[in-house]
Amino acid sequence: MRSVSRLGMACFGLLLTACPSDQDPLGTGELGKGDLRVVCATDDAACAPGAESLDASVPLAVGASFRMTYDGPVPKSPAGGLSTMVLFSGSPAMLSKDEDQFIAWIPGSVAVLARTEQGTVTDFLHLFVSTIERVELDSSDEKFVVGKQKVWQATPWGPQDTVLAGSLAYAWEVEGTAVAVAATEGRSVTLVAKQPGEATLRALSGDAVGEAKITVEVAP
Repeated sequence: MRSVSRLGMACFGLLLTACPSDQDPLGTGELGKGDLRVVCATDDAACAPGAESLDASVPLAVGASFRMTYDGPVPKSPAGGLSTMVLFSGSPAMLSKDEDQFIAWIPGSVAVLARTEQGTVTDFLHLFVSTIERVELDSSDEKFVVGKQKVWQATPWGPQDTVLAGSLAYAWEVEGTAVAVAATEGRSVTLVAKQPGEATLRALSGDAVGEAKITVEVAP
C-alpha cells in the first residue's frame, strides 16, 4: 500500500487551505487513493465537446454551479457493508452544496472531501474559484437576415485569459427593435431577426457584462 509523506499528512490537517501534494492534482485526489472530478455540464464553457469531466486545474467561476463525482475505495460501515460516500466542502462559505450541486461563492482555493457518513475521509481535492473578469458573446459567421434565427453563446473569462468552468445563470438584454429573444438555455440565447437594422445583445452574470453588436439584413 502506498505510504503518505509527512508533508501530505500535514496538508491533510489543513484541508481548508491550499497545500502542496506529492500527487498529480489534475483530477486525482491529493491523497492518491481516489479520483474526484468536476462533471461536465452541457452549458459549461470550459468543457470540450464530448468531455465528461474537467481537470481540477481549471478554475471555476464565482456564482457557478457544478457536480462532482468520486471513484475510489469505499470503507466498510460498522454494520459490515460498504459505507455511503458523501462529497462535502471544506468551506461552505466559499463553496456551498445544495443536494448534489456545489455552488461557488468566493474566490480562492477550497477543498472538496470524500468521506463516509461516519466521518472517515478517504481523499480530497482542492478547487480554484475565480471572479469573472469579462464575458464574451460569440455566434456563427453567417449573415443574420429578417425572419431567421441565430444563436449566441456566452463565455466567462477569468484572470490570465482563462475560460472559467461551471454552469452560470445569465440575464439577457436586447437593445433595439431589429431582433427579439426567442429562447434561452444555459449560456445560449436564440434571437430572431425582426427587421433590418442594428441591435445590441447583452449577457449579465453577477457584475460581469458581455456585449455584442448585431446587424440584421434584408433576405436576398
